[in-house]
Amino acid sequence: MNKIIKKLSLALLLSTLHLSFAQAKTNGVVIEPASMEVRVASDGRSIDVSLINNEDFDLFCSQIAVESEMIKAPYGEWKGWKKTPIFNTYIRSNESAEISVGHAHIKTKESLEGDKFVYSFAKINSNHVHCQKASFENYCDFASLDEEEEYTIDKILQETNSTSCAKAEGKLHGNVRLRALGLKSVKPISFFPRVLSLDLQNNKITSVKDLSIIENLRTINLNNNPIELFSDFWKMENLRRLYLFGSSIKDIEGIEKLHSLKKLNVGNTDVEDFSPMKKHPRLNVRYKKILKYEEPHAW
Repeated sequence: MNKIIKKLSLALLLSTLHLSFAQAKTNGVVIEPASMEVRVASDGRSIDVSLINNEDFDLFCSQIAVESEMIKAPYGEWKGWKKTPIFNTYIRSNESAEISVGHAHIKTKESLEGDKFVYSFAKINSNHVHCQKASFENYCDFASLDEEEEYTIDKILQETNSTSCAKAEGKLHGNVRLRALGLKSVKPISFFPRVLSLDLQNNKITSVKDLSIIENLRTINLNNNPIELFSDFWKMENLRRLYLFGSSIKDIEGIEKLHSLKKLNVGNTDVEDFSPMKKHPRLNVRYKKILKYEEPHAW
C-alpha cells in the first residue's frame, strides 16, 4: 500500500481546467458570463480541488462532479472510474475555494469495507461543472458572512419588507436610501443590479469597491463616511454624481477613469492636490473646507 502511494506521490497529478461560462452550457442553459479556473490534484490518498474565481462578482456552484480512477491496494487491481459530486460551493470574487475529497466521500456501487484504495488519476469534466453568477439568495445561504455583512442584509430585508433573501431578490432598485444606519459593509447591496442611486450618507462605510459591479449605478452619496481610497471608484465608469463631503478621502488620483462623472463633492476633506482635474476639465467639483453640506438633487 505504502509503495503504491509513494509511487503515485512521485507522479503527482495536477490538471487545470479553464472554463469560459460565456460559452458553456449546463442542461441547455447558457450560464452567466464568468470565468473560473479549476485545479485538481491527487497524491493517491485524497483529491484536492481548487476553484479559482477570476471575476469581479461571486460564483455559486450547485454541483461539481470529480471523476477519479480507483486502484485497489496492495496489488494494483484497477477498479474503474468513480464520480464524486461536490454540492453548493460558494466562491467570492477574485478568491478561491479549496475542497478535499477523501475515500469516505467516494460513491461506489459496491461496498469498500475492508478494502484499501488509492487514486491514480482525477479530473473534472466541464460538462459536470454547474456554476453561475451568485444571486442574493445564494450569498445569504452559502457564503461565509461576517457580522458587518449580516447587519447590512438585515437592513436590506427591512427596506424591502422581506422575510427572506429569496423574497428580497430584485426588490432593491431605483433610488435607494440607507441613511444613518451604522452600515459598514456594502457587499450585500452589490447583488441588486437595478439600483440607480444610493444614499448611504452618515454610515460607517470604509470601502465601496464591491459596488463597481452595479453597471447602472449613476449616483452615490457617501457624505460623512470614513471612505479613504478614491481608487474604489475607478471601475464605476457610468457614475455621474459622487458625494464625498466629510469623508476621509485624501486625493482624487485617477479621476480621469470616471468618464461619465459630472459632479464631485469633496468638501470638508483632506484633498489638497487638484491637479488631476486637468484630465477631467468638464467636471464640477466642490471642495472648500468650509463648504456647507449640500443635499444632492438626485434624491
